[in-house]
Amino acid sequence: MAYKLKAEGANAFDLTEETVETLEFENTSSDSSDARARDTYQTIRVTGRVRSAEDGDLKDSTLAAAKWALVPAALQTAYQKITAEAVAAGQTTRKYEFTQGFVVNYTEEFTDQSGVGKFAVAIRQKKDQLDRVKVSGGYAAE
Repeated sequence: MAYKLKAEGANAFDLTEETVETLEFENTSSDSSDARARDTYQTIRVTGRVRSAEDGDLKDSTLAAAKWALVPAALQTAYQKITAEAVAAGQTTRKYEFTQGFVVNYTEEFTDQSGVGKFAVAIRQKKDQLDRVKVSGGYAAE
């Protein structure tokens, strides 16, 4: 299975299957029936390897992702179009699309045991744009 994460906007980047190791989509709402209508959010979580030019990447897209995580939420550039895909045997198993994604958590870890850095990013759709989240799959990969 291959995973991809693409951000389009002022802080664009493209994390390919060589970089991304895991992909998770979560739809969360409150246990309270009163809050279910109001307190819901969708999250895409991705983990992977921090790549360098030595790995064959001419551009370190994980660096662009880390820089995007630093953009204050008050700025419009904090929000980007996000596409995350899971592809297996030439078929797009799942494709998740956020129109106004923003970073809620970003971490990087470097250790002398792993030999390479690891990153994790959690992205959510802007709350007033939840009706624009798209989930698709079951077709030939592009």
